[in-house]
Amino acid sequence: MRNICTDEAGTAANEAVSVVLALIVNPDRQWFPVVAALATLYQTYVPEQYRTGFAFHGRKLFGQNKYPGWDYDERKALMRCVMTLPSKFNIIVLSYRHYRVNRCFPVTVLRN
Repeated sequence: MRNICTDEAGTAANEAVSVVLALIVNPDRQWFPVVAALATLYQTYVPEQYRTGFAFHGRKLFGQNKYPGWDYDERKALMRCVMTLPSKFNIIVLSYRHYRVNRCFPVTVLRN
């Protein structure tokens, strides 16, 4: 049995590219080691004042001013560490990109 975790980005009307990622995890072999690694990263990088209710979400870490007292470089370090977990635990990652240029930036045909 495998668990598949998916997430998407770039779904707003003004975004030119949509991306969908899927992680395929063996719950018997990979789940608990990954959860332990995430707990370690949480303890290491997330300041105490932000731990209650913290959810790891890139947009909240970087796109919104949700964590004004948290150093930007520390947030980047956390993101980099999380991004290494699939390779450390041999997790299969699938991705799909969809370019929505015509939807976001209509092509204008110029005529003489």
